[in-house]
Amino acid sequence: MKKLKLVIIFSFTFFIILVILYFVFHRAPQIRLITPEDRSVFQEETADLSFIVDKSYLFTGIKNCTLYLGGEEYKKIENVPKNTTQTFHLDNLQNKKYDWKISCTDNLIILSKTAFTETRKFFVIHDPIQLLKPDQGEIFRERSVNLTFLLKEDYPFERLDSCDLYLNDSVFETKIDILRGTPQVYRLENLSNGVYKWKVSCTDKNNFISPETFFSKEEKEFNISVPSGENPDLTISNVNWIPYLPKVGDTLNFFVKVHNLGDDICSNAEVLVVDFNGWGNKNVIHNLRPNEEKEITVTLYVREIHTTNNPHDFRIEANCSPEKELNLGNNRTTRTINVFEASKELTIISPNGGEVWEIGKTYDIKWSSNEVDKVYIEYIYQSPGRGESGPIVSGIPASSGKYSWTIPSSFKTGNSYKILIRQSSTSYDFFDQSDDYFSIVLK
Repeated sequence: MKKLKLVIIFSFTFFIILVILYFVFHRAPQIRLITPEDRSVFQEETADLSFIVDKSYLFTGIKNCTLYLGGEEYKKIENVPKNTTQTFHLDNLQNKKYDWKISCTDNLIILSKTAFTETRKFFVIHDPIQLLKPDQGEIFRERSVNLTFLLKEDYPFERLDSCDLYLNDSVFETKIDILRGTPQVYRLENLSNGVYKWKVSCTDKNNFISPETFFSKEEKEFNISVPSGENPDLTISNVNWIPYLPKVGDTLNFFVKVHNLGDDICSNAEVLVVDFNGWGNKNVIHNLRPNEEKEITVTLYVREIHTTNNPHDFRIEANCSPEKELNLGNNRTTRTINVFEASKELTIISPNGGEVWEIGKTYDIKWSSNEVDKVYIEYIYQSPGRGESGPIVSGIPASSGKYSWTIPSSFKTGNSYKILIRQSSTSYDFFDQSDDYFSIVLK
């Protein structure tokens, strides 16, 4: 009986020692994320996520490790050895932000432990740039071309810093503050005859991603082929229009600059503006001398039909022989304009240019609207070398007509601020902004 008691006491003591040793020496698995680094970018639709269980972990094996994607279990690896890199391979990923972490559980039958890593982010940005116009191999019988591209709607951020146009593998022009889903246009003038290759690269520094620069997947070509030995060679060097966002019933004024690149006087330089139905108007510049540039106004009446094909293309042509049939291949350009129904209105009243507002004080942003449900307000700051913007308020009733804004202490001082107000949270198809800059100061 005494021996039995000793055995029981010894066994109980031994069990207690084991339990103490377990709690002293047993740690949860030590997991280390390897790649990708936080806020990395994958430019394809696949990703490899790697981790390792540290060799300092005392217990022999890991039962399983689980990948969490966006807070949900995504994949598991069973029987994970220590000190060996493990990789989760992901396919068919969409363009967006992903949060990921790893958890591992040891293989003890009882009192097993589970550890989690920190959460990292990665972004899939696959082919975000679309080259819109001109079409591949398109031939132009003029020396000016509009190259249009788009930052696609599925880009994970609303805007990025800048995009560079590469013409024949060299940077030709840079645009800043590129908005997602809004066509961007590079205007090229006075081109020589020949074949031109073009592509676009964009850089995103504001969102702290790596790599921060990516190129369009495609590269296009266009051909400049202006016939020689004909009438003086006209080119359209610039086009502006008022109002910028026309409505049905408005008089739309096009201000067209025409440049005579030929060696002879153009007695009658005819400038024609037509819509997609061929309806339009024209005006004539008389006696345009060699290497002379003049501006002329061509006026159109905005009709109901223009709202059925938005955004709407207006073709502008210049020809030195109006008495002959127009050669529509020469000296032609296109401007894309949104035309809105007459009853729809959204106009900023204040600030509209020249105001001086102080940091920390409250001011009313005012607007007028008609047939607009909600408005989204943001600021634009044009600092030297780059532009900045950000939201002020989102989705407030348009009928309120004003929003009281207290200027945050984090704002920079400067005299190049504007307010932009739009009807949609996802696009800039109907908006207005301050006509001129106002100032934000610190007093």
